[in-house]
Amino acid sequence: YQHSAHWLDAPYLQNSPDYGKIAVFNNRNPGATGPYSSAHLIQPQWNDSAGTFVESDGVFAPESFDWTWTAPTPTDFFSSGLSNFERLPNGNNLILSGRTGEVFEFTAAGDTAWRYRLPLQAGLPITQGTAMGINDNLLFRAKRYPAGYPAFSEILTELNLAGEPLELNPTPLEACQPCLLTAQMIETGAGLSLEIENATGAYTVVWSDEQGTILCDSISFEIDGDCSTQGLEDGQVVLATVTDQNGCEVMVEGVWLVFSLSERDHGFTFYPNPANDRITIKGLTPFETVRLVDLNGRVLSTAPFVGDLHSMVWELPQLTQGLYFLQTRSAQRPIVIGPR
Repeated sequence: YQHSAHWLDAPYLQNSPDYGKIAVFNNRNPGATGPYSSAHLIQPQWNDSAGTFVESDGVFAPESFDWTWTAPTPTDFFSSGLSNFERLPNGNNLILSGRTGEVFEFTAAGDTAWRYRLPLQAGLPITQGTAMGINDNLLFRAKRYPAGYPAFSEILTELNLAGEPLELNPTPLEACQPCLLTAQMIETGAGLSLEIENATGAYTVVWSDEQGTILCDSISFEIDGDCSTQGLEDGQVVLATVTDQNGCEVMVEGVWLVFSLSERDHGFTFYPNPANDRITIKGLTPFETVRLVDLNGRVLSTAPFVGDLHSMVWELPQLTQGLYFLQTRSAQRPIVIGPR
């Protein structure tokens, strides 16, 4: 069931540790829960004295593969015919699932670099987003060429295909748009809240501790809110994960700090905390000065004068990682400075 077995002997691979190996696509492995496909590298064994490759009883060595790839759940990737695998000069891997017309590249670490599905059915373009089944857009083989490969320039010009999409109505589907979701964690004095922007459609929020224990599922997490805060201690790290309807996900980190009612009535809020190079401060009294002090009470920096503005962005000075305080005439807030 192998396809596209080939030597990795191209000149551009001479400095690669894979030079001289054999690459092969294995269409059908008999899995316990169903067949699946895989990609392999084979390291042949050469006998210098005999001038031939090592074999035993008519079977060439070795008995096992040098490298193997399957999907995380093997049966999620299966093409019973066609298909190929190519090890690229940069160490990435190119795989074609021929039965579904899908080509993708992934890094040595397993991260997907890009994925493309041929938008042709029976050789004709189809509309972006059309659902296609097995064998609807068969591809026999895929090979990676540099963008400036000279042999293609005249062909693309003659066919008027240079830079033109194949599919009809090529506007990307909303689910394929870049993830622009952002979230900022804000200390409210009664706990933590989120400022969420650029979410696509509805979104969910899950608060948890560093051990993964779920604490809350609302946009704010405060002592007088709907979620239990029992067991949380000042200074404890809390995580918030925001996911929109397209699956775009961001995680932000904050420190659980709760102030007395009197402090909350006469204070300000800021985010993020922990902070690195800048913070946003809100709830300031007009013409109020904000100071950054260390644990010994020494003033390390003073925020720029903000006039009658009630909020400001402060570019923090370079500081050693640790705990500090922000002070005004009427309130003080702890701030954790992290690495830059």
